[in-house]
Amino acid sequence: MWPMRRKQPGAAIELEITDLAYGGEGVGRHEGQVQFVAGAYPGERVRAEPQSGRKRWQRARLLEVLTPSADRVSPLCSHTEVCGGCVYQTLAYPAQLAAKAKQVREALARIGGFCPPEPEPPLAAPVLQGYRNKMDFSFAPRAWDPAGVPTEPRPDPALGLHVRGRFDAVFDLRDCALCDPAVNEIVARLRGQASSLGLTGYHGGRATGLLRHLIVRSSRATGEHLLALVVSEEDDRLPELARAVCDGHPRIAGFLLWIHTGLASIATAEREILLLGNARITERLLDLEFELSASSFFQTNSSAAESLLTELRAICRPAETILDLYCGVGTLGLALAGRCRALVGIESVGPAVEDARRNAARNGIAHARYMSATAEDWLAEASALRPDLVILDPPRAGLHPRAMKGLLALAPPRILYVSCNPTTLARDLHHLSASGYVADRMRILDLFPHTPHVETIVLMERREADRPVGGSAL
Repeated sequence: MWPMRRKQPGAAIELEITDLAYGGEGVGRHEGQVQFVAGAYPGERVRAEPQSGRKRWQRARLLEVLTPSADRVSPLCSHTEVCGGCVYQTLAYPAQLAAKAKQVREALARIGGFCPPEPEPPLAAPVLQGYRNKMDFSFAPRAWDPAGVPTEPRPDPALGLHVRGRFDAVFDLRDCALCDPAVNEIVARLRGQASSLGLTGYHGGRATGLLRHLIVRSSRATGEHLLALVVSEEDDRLPELARAVCDGHPRIAGFLLWIHTGLASIATAEREILLLGNARITERLLDLEFELSASSFFQTNSSAAESLLTELRAICRPAETILDLYCGVGTLGLALAGRCRALVGIESVGPAVEDARRNAARNGIAHARYMSATAEDWLAEASALRPDLVILDPPRAGLHPRAMKGLLALAPPRILYVSCNPTTLARDLHHLSASGYVADRMRILDLFPHTPHVETIVLMERREADRPVGGSAL
């Protein structure tokens, strides 16, 4: 498809918004061409400026809402115009929930070719603000200026989130509505102390500057916070920074230093140094306790995660052996451990495997075993295991083709698929359906209010199993 000729700058158009695309953009048409407009909602007439696109579709920047939707509400924070995180925050929550459920059903029908049973309505999140238990913030040499992006470093670095659509621009965060209010205070204090100490923000294009990222993990159960500061190199001023930040916030349980010398702008550590306190905090979900490091993969919304685990327990019957693929720190499998005699977890991230083993021991679950491997590699060698139930909670990309091949060869009688991406879920369920699996139960859950993300649980049953199932774990 050939790129279309760009419209002249300032050639604004008016259009009616008729739908919401997956990802949160409003959808309308102008002169037969589909227009995607971020920040516009169905039922609205808007004025927008075409930006870029293709022959059949184009993205346009919202200039003005001429006729607002009845579902449009006031923004939650002062960063609505620049932040790309909460694209639904000006949409009434019932409308958010309905839009997400509609997008899941449409993806399953259009890509998967079927409509699983859904006897119950989508499950709303129990908490709509302050729900995130982990936030990743970025540094920059200077804060974003709408008139342009200053590039000269100075000793008052920006600390916040990326400007929508800009990997090279960061705005100073003041009042994010999705995290604990104490996290906003921690960010402000760390920014101020870094400025006082003359510490510079990292410039990705030039690979200069010290401060790169800040990770804040919070526990709903204890009220504690764990900080990991990602820097390009060690610096004698960093212990002083940690002390100054922690002295002002007694709920900070630990302060970690992550050294990352690579060019990629990702919050990872080549080397970790514990500057103050503890390297882990504790979170509780239902009757389970979890030890979490700063890098642990864990459900971002603790309150909604309890709803997810409750749904899994309601859906799942007892099993002899459960295989938990993409198990992370073991959350889903451990929640169902009381329904089986053997639990086997597979995870490719080594530290997560150690966390899962630690969490199993902490909760007295002795029949759980965890191994470090990719799902596709492990399934290729898994001929000795005959699980009654396989739990799938893959990344947004869904199942690797080799993992799907191995899963179909394993042919478990039941597959419990937990997905955060309706499109890859639909693709994978299409393959499972073509191989004799039928959707028995489905539930749509909202774990991330004010964002376009949605969680879906689907229980698939194999109607024509071609071999006996149920057996011992490896």
